[in-house]
Order: sequence, then C-alpha cells, then structure tokens
Amino acid sequence: MSVSYPCVPGEIVDAVIDQLYLDVETLGICGLVCSEWLNRSRYHLFSTLHLWPSRMHSFRLLVESSCCTITPFISRVEIEASSRSAQPYDAGTDMPSFCEILSLSRLSCFSRVESLRLQSIDLTAFNFQDQATIAQRLAQFASLRQLELDRIVFHDMREPVKIMALFPRIRHVSVTRIIFTKYMEHTIASASRLRFPSSLTSLKLGRGDEVPVFLSCLASHADVEIPRVRSLTLHKLSIDDMLCFKLAFRALADSLHHLCFTFCPSGVSSRLTSMSPDEIAHCSSLSDLTQLRTICIEESAAEEFDSISNPCIQNTSPFLPSHLHTHLRTPATHPTYISRTGSQRRLAPPGRHSPPTTILRPQDGAHIKLVSSARNSPFILNDSKETERHDSWMRDKRGEGGNEDVGNAKAIVTVFEQEYAAADRECVQL
Repeated sequence: MSVSYPCVPGEIVDAVIDQLYLDVETLGICGLVCSEWLNRSRYHLFSTLHLWPSRMHSFRLLVESSCCTITPFISRVEIEASSRSAQPYDAGTDMPSFCEILSLSRLSCFSRVESLRLQSIDLTAFNFQDQATIAQRLAQFASLRQLELDRIVFHDMREPVKIMALFPRIRHVSVTRIIFTKYMEHTIASASRLRFPSSLTSLKLGRGDEVPVFLSCLASHADVEIPRVRSLTLHKLSIDDMLCFKLAFRALADSLHHLCFTFCPSGVSSRLTSMSPDEIAHCSSLSDLTQLRTICIEESAAEEFDSISNPCIQNTSPFLPSHLHTHLRTPATHPTYISRTGSQRRLAPPGRHSPPTTILRPQDGAHIKLVSSARNSPFILNDSKETERHDSWMRDKRGEGGNEDVGNAKAIVTVFEQEYAAADRECVQL
C-alpha cells in the first residue's frame, strides 16, 4: 500500500534551505534528500569560491575533472595571494603566484561570476608581460558586476582604473586598504586625468590611501555626465580627506542618491583644532548634492568619540541640502540614517528618561524619516512606556512655551521593526 505525503510548495522548500546558508554540513545533507533540494543546496554551498594558494592544486584537479558540475553555481570568486606573489610556482613546494592562480583555474568556465574579490596582492612585483597576462585572465569575467580590492599594492591610480575598465558591466567597486608606491602628490595628480567606467553606480572606499585619490578621480568627472555614481561610502575619514570633498561632491551633484561616511576618531581629534568651523563647513558642504536621498553618518568606535567635540556632526546642518532639512542635532554615539518617506512617528531610546536629542526640522514640505540606533545598544522601537514618556515630555514643552522645540519634536519619527530593517538595508548595504 503506497503512502502519500503532503506536497510542500517549492518556494517554501527554497525558503527553508535559505535559512541554512551558513550551515555547510546541513546543506550537504539537504542536497542528498532529492533532486528538487539539490539545486538550492548547491546554490549556497558553491556560490562563493575561495581561491587560496594552498588550495590551488586540489582545485585544479577538481575543475579539470569531467565529473565537475559545480561551476554553474559559482557567482562569486575570492582570490588571495601572499605578498611574495611573484615567486615561481613549483607544485608541492612553493605557493603559486597570483598570475599562476589565474592561469591554473580555467576562468572561462565561470561564466556566471558576478562578484570578484582580490586580496593581499602586490601587483608592482610583476613584470609587464605578467601584468598583461593578468589583465587578459581577469577580462574573462565578462559578467562581472561587483569588484572588491583589499590590501592591493599599485604604482599609482592608473592600474586600478585599468582593472575596472576590463569589466564592461561593472557597477559596484569596493576599495579597502590599498597602497600606492609613488608619491601621493603624483598619484592624486595622475588620478585627476583618469575616468571611471561609465557603468559604475556604487563606490565604497576606506582605511587606506584610496580616499583622496579616488575622490580626486571622481572630481575629474565634473565636466562630463558619466559615470552616474548613485551610492558613495567613505570609511575612517580624517580631516585631510575632507579637503577632497567639495570637488567630488560637485561632480556628483546630479547623480548621488546615497551617502555614508564614518570618521576616524584619532584623525579627527588630532587635526580639527587647525581648521576653523567655516573651513570645515566649506570642505564638507553637501549643498551641491541636490539629488541626495539618504545620508548616513556613523562612528563605529563611539566610545573614542566621546572625548571629541565632534563639530563635523554637530555642524551637519549647514552641510545638507535644503530639500532634506535645515537642522539636525544627533548624539555622536549613535549612527544616524536619514531618508525621505511619507511616515512620521516618534523615536525614543530605551532606558532613558531624558527627552529625545535627535531632532529634524523639515522644510518645503519634505517628508523625512530618521532612524537612529547604536549597534551594541539598539533602540526599542515599539516600547509603549517610552512612547508615553516622550508624550509627557512633549506636554511639558508645550507648558513651557517651547514652540520651536515642539515644532521640531513633531518631526521626530519612530520607525518600527520592519521599517527599521528596511532602512538599515537601504543605507548600509548599498
């Protein structure tokens, strides 16, 4: 007698398997259950390929086998090489160089790869012939849309621009902790004569020599309409980096929608006293960004920021375009996210009896949503007691005749859990 089992829709099965994306062992078991589960399990198991020097020999044997069926599932490749990446490869003894990694890996079979990460590579150690080989191999990622460069050594800005130009569909570029061997003055000067690919829409910089150099390259696009960079993220900024802001923002005036930046506490505290508030306001003015929809100002090391007067955040109000708002006060210990929306509610931090300190004053009918949170101490977004405490503070302010503050308080918005998650994804993960 046959036994019938209830039929579970494929969408639900896929959703369940998606929750296991970090559990490699369980994903392997799911792939053995039935053919319907195999593809989704393989999607998570083989979506990211780590090409490390120590694994290259085993990977070559796998990918050259006629039984290999994983390549259609690979959408992201991460390549890491040692700093001594120009040494020749002798199987079983030395590690392969970056150039040899690209030669051994049959990159042409990865037709669906959309994301590539290059890490810990000294490209200045290769001769011209090897550099040409590297460029030829990288160009085989014809479908690449996202490029990440981490701890890469270049001569100057011409090399990363050439790498980006290899990918006609490139949209997102992330650059972190790269080093330029030539003098910074020369590197910045050469960057001002270069152009990014026209398809580029998102740029993320941080914690290396890349910030002033890439911003100088962006500033060189002021006389042309391309690229249409819509999202810009800058991490660990110092006051010296802010000097590059004005020209870059002017070049992005008609295209930039999302801006996120983080200040470096040590860099800010050691240099802010040498600049007047007017100079800081001029360097970091966002008034040219007429299309700006979201701005995120955050500091990951908030405890170090407490000892700083932090005029960069206290004086944010004159920097922002009038279509967003004309005044903003926010505690330096909490990241701040601002975006346009039609909803206006109240936001109160947990466990605090003081009135809210994050205030917006909309202008010209602009609808603004503010989400303020600390990574290690998140706000309670739906606490009725906090809402009641906030209402009490509002009534007290009316009794004191504080009309201006009450008007500001009416614009304070509380975003409940689902809306907060959506705003967090929009502002941080772009």
